[in-house]
Amino acid sequence: MNFEYTKIPEEKAYKLRNKFIDTFVDTTKDLYIKCIKDLRANDIVNAEGFMVSFLWSCLKKNNAYKVDFYDAMRCLHQKKSENVFVMWDIRPSKIIYPEAWWEKSVYTPPCELVLKSDEVISITPKELCEVLIHDHHIETHRIGDICEYFLREDVYVFDETFTWYIAFTHTEVDTDKNNRLCLSNIQDIKIIC
Repeated sequence: MNFEYTKIPEEKAYKLRNKFIDTFVDTTKDLYIKCIKDLRANDIVNAEGFMVSFLWSCLKKNNAYKVDFYDAMRCLHQKKSENVFVMWDIRPSKIIYPEAWWEKSVYTPPCELVLKSDEVISITPKELCEVLIHDHHIETHRIGDICEYFLREDVYVFDETFTWYIAFTHTEVDTDKNNRLCLSNIQDIKIIC
């Protein structure tokens, strides 16, 4: 599967990410301050004392906006925006574990995705839906460590208005239906979209 997207230049991507965080993330939460605020994509971190965290766990009014994956997809597909921005959580490039852990001292993700964790892309809502469905299908029918994903997990989608977002997370809420937790500040997502 091929898809077309535009990689946002580094300086603009940095500004978009920061505006998203300033607009939608509660930066006063301890979790954000301790685990997310200063993390950079090229960091190499020691596993001892390191805790992986996600922007979606610090979204403002987080619990008020849980939505169904399929409702979120339908809403995204119907967005009038010509393009949307997509970003994901910044992750360190390597996590160093104690020697005895898994008999390895350094963990590197099993596959290198084309897009770095601190990058932002622009893509049409329709094309993004196709990619998200592809990645969701790969995850739910995965065999072993085959890596055919196009995007990283925990995808944050928004547009230049900064009036709405949809966060697609890796957390399953209904394993029988392969349904993942999604969050959005679009309150009546079933009605509006």
